Amino acid sequence: MDYNASEYLTQEVQSADPARLVELLFQRALRDLRGAHELWPELAQSPAAIHLVVHAQCILMELQRSLNFEAGGQVAAHLSRLYQFMQGQLVEATARQRGRERQQVQDVIEILAGLSDAWSEMSQQQQHSEKVPVSHANLVA
Repeated sequence: MDYNASEYLTQEVQSADPARLVELLFQRALRDLRGAHELWPELAQSPAAIHLVVHAQCILMELQRSLNFEAGGQVAAHLSRLYQFMQGQLVEATARQRGRERQQVQDVIEILAGLSDAWSEMSQQQQHSEKVPVSHANLVA
């Protein structure tokens, strides 16, 4: 990433509202996992692929930590279980050589892409209705 792109991203993150930050986290985790998935056939267990998966795991942990179970109720609980499942799949993919690693990463990509799309749609609808700001921390059904 060149200096201008890095500076732009830093500025975007610093000025983003909580809903946009979650969206950016989803996007980055997906970018990391797609990159790892592309590397996997030739470079299974390569440092580059592992680094991308571990970074995505860190993002998932941060998303899980940001959940507000009091305000989010069942939705937050379901998201927490999904984040735990995805993290488990990624741990298995990086720790074992069973031949399923690439598929496990693909499965997580599909789940995360669905969450990302739903989050973006909900965030856009919320902005148009101008109700309580949407954030991962105050997620309500």
